[in-house]
Amino acid sequence: MRADRVAAALVAAVLAAGGASALGLEEERLVLAAPQGWPAFVARTPHRPLVPVVDGEVASLRFDGNSTYGESVAPVTVAPREGLTVSAWVALASPPVEAAAVVSIATDPGAPALRLAVGPWRQPEFVVGDLRAASFDAVPLGRWVHLAGVVDADGARLYVDGERVAESPGAPPEAITGGVSIGRDPFAGARDVHPYGIWNGLLGEIAVARGAAGPPTPRAAPADRAADVSVPPAWFAERSLRPRVHPMPPAGWTNEPHALIRDGDVWRLYHQANPNGAFWDHIVWGHLASEDLSRWEARPPALLPSTGFDRRGAWVGNLVPGSDPPAILYTGVDGHRSGLGRAELQADGGFLRTEDTIAYDTPPGWQDMRDPYPVRTPEGWLTLVGSGLPDDSRALILAFTSQDGVSWDFVGEFDTGDAAMPGQYWELPVLRRFGGRWLLMGTPVIRDAHARTLYWLGDFDGVGFVPARPQGIDYSLFGTMLAPTLADDGAGRTVAIGVIPDGGQRPEPERREAGWVHALSLPYLLSPCADDEGAICAALPPALVESFEQPLASIEGVSLSAEGETIGSSEEPVLLRATLAIPPGGEAAIDLLAASGGDDGAGERTRLRLRPAEGIVVLDRTRASNAPWAQNDARTGSVPAGEVVEVAIVVDGAAVSGTIAGRPFGVLVYPQDEEARRIAVAGEGVIRELTLSSRR
Repeated sequence: MRADRVAAALVAAVLAAGGASALGLEEERLVLAAPQGWPAFVARTPHRPLVPVVDGEVASLRFDGNSTYGESVAPVTVAPREGLTVSAWVALASPPVEAAAVVSIATDPGAPALRLAVGPWRQPEFVVGDLRAASFDAVPLGRWVHLAGVVDADGARLYVDGERVAESPGAPPEAITGGVSIGRDPFAGARDVHPYGIWNGLLGEIAVARGAAGPPTPRAAPADRAADVSVPPAWFAERSLRPRVHPMPPAGWTNEPHALIRDGDVWRLYHQANPNGAFWDHIVWGHLASEDLSRWEARPPALLPSTGFDRRGAWVGNLVPGSDPPAILYTGVDGHRSGLGRAELQADGGFLRTEDTIAYDTPPGWQDMRDPYPVRTPEGWLTLVGSGLPDDSRALILAFTSQDGVSWDFVGEFDTGDAAMPGQYWELPVLRRFGGRWLLMGTPVIRDAHARTLYWLGDFDGVGFVPARPQGIDYSLFGTMLAPTLADDGAGRTVAIGVIPDGGQRPEPERREAGWVHALSLPYLLSPCADDEGAICAALPPALVESFEQPLASIEGVSLSAEGETIGSSEEPVLLRATLAIPPGGEAAIDLLAASGGDDGAGERTRLRLRPAEGIVVLDRTRASNAPWAQNDARTGSVPAGEVVEVAIVVDGAAVSGTIAGRPFGVLVYPQDEEARRIAVAGEGVIRELTLSSRR
């Protein structure tokens, strides 16, 4: 539907004594014109457009929580004592970091203001000067709700779906003068360049009625009240570096995945998320679902902060295995300390917070705690929690035990044997059965060093862990893919999905414009390595490989040359599979995300250098990006020595992931040259078999 036709159906009537006016969308301008002096509105869309949405009978605009809102080009004056009603149909996609205004009239933080808004815990409020009518009942996510604020000489009243839920008696200001904002509280603050107080979701039928004020009578909502708050494709239509095959939320901040579970016929993947923008704040549980580990669908956030111990964020957690009903333990942060809470799995894949708070703070004698990982034992359950010492001298794990999966007792440090974990702090502990043994894993915090995830195979007796060897092994080849969440697939295999962090230091303005930061890794099937019983090998899931069914190139029995051979491009996500035979002392190179002028040293290029006879592979990013903030380096990984090496690599926007000699890796690179999409192979040896394919 054209934007002007949506505008004709859309949103608002601003009623004034003796006249009426309409608010709509015309050529990306949010327009409000009224004979009584209401000025035109302009849509502020620094990075993404305001998208018209017709959802059932409600015509609305989709706001992104970060950079889309409307504001008047000149101030207005309203007289609250003479009667005023502000109302709208609203549908939240995610709670705001700070109160997001549906409509706001204000000049500066110290002057009288009018605001109909929803706070960070989804509680609606109507503020007029010193009067504040607020409800303790949260607005649900993804459902239509009608909000209205009414003010007159007797005070302010708040209505939800036509019913009065709160009031604040008293005399309001005689007049309020200021700019009018729609979808934003202009004084909500910001983190660096990321503003707070912007609506994330839909706003429809916004109305401001001046004159005699009475209870609002909203028309009937859509029958099931469900609202389509999915992210519009238009927001990322021209973002060629945003991954599309890797499991990714629609927008915003993404970090460590956790609590991967198989729920009936659906895989559910949860992760740290801030859907309101590509910045760290007000963390919720993002939720992605897949039937086959190949294609992922975004679901509403699964766990949200409350007003209690987790009011500044609901962080990493994991399933309590064998609990009935299914439940998780998770980390909550209140801005000063971290605690542990419990929540139960619901039918829609979300979680319902329980009253069972395990711990409000770290026990005395240790530094912080986070990332609970429950394990089933013969006596009940054991939960591992990452921690360290107050003097930063040692990374360690704390332990809690339970006999019912609900009440937990702190027992002290968990015995990790002689596993040599470096750094000051142990994050994201994992302990689970793996290939007839036990797997211990963690991501250490090491001052002034790149993060990496280490693992040990060994034995567990229900109390402590004994590693087969003390030295940890890097989970990924180059240390650029971290913190996998693990689950059984029901066929004896272990599924792993980690995070690929933004390896460089993309400036905050770059992140805000892109709308996303960090990526989740491709799913991997893990198994003990045939060539090293103490190591983990990986393969891409069959359904993911089979989804790349459109052949682009195929080569067999061709000798490599120093000049190299271009085999295709990665304008769309592609899968490269190759078996290369490389003689001792020889090297083959695979150029991924390379510009056509890369061979002469002038173009951007991300290169894999393979020396399998020496057991060495190198991720060469020394020319990966011309951006001054990019991380241009070379990292070396180890593979079993031999003359033949097999690779399976997905190039997906900025994300390059796959396996080399059965070892997993993943990395993000940000070429600035729009032509840097060439894939080529060069060096010494023979291409025994090579295929390049894309998705249909």
